[in-house]
Amino acid sequence: MPKPRKTTIGLVVATLLCVGYVMFVPARNYFDQQAATREAEDELERLDQEMAQLREREAQLEDPDHIVREARERFNLGYPGEEVYAVLPAPPAALPIPTGWPFDSLRGAAAAGTVATPPGN
Repeated sequence: MPKPRKTTIGLVVATLLCVGYVMFVPARNYFDQQAATREAEDELERLDQEMAQLREREAQLEDPDHIVREARERFNLGYPGEEVYAVLPAPPAALPIPTGWPFDSLRGAAAAGTVATPPGN
């Protein structure tokens, strides 16, 4: 059996590389398209769920009793002649003021409810 030449081996290798490349590019495109299709299907499913929630909300807002309940709870509204009360949260605790020279005038002003001006102004 004759020994293959270097050019023949090179030609076979180059042919195999070309065939491999030609087969690889469409395969890569196919897998990219499959991934994009999966992402689009996931997005479609999420949007379908959101549409179902919005349709449910739309049905709620068509009910007059629900609208009255929302107005009373969320916006503190009432019927004419009805007194509506709002309970406010407790005021925040006072901040602790350190003792010492620059803070003494601040502590006095905070107790009096006024803004202290630095001495000499």
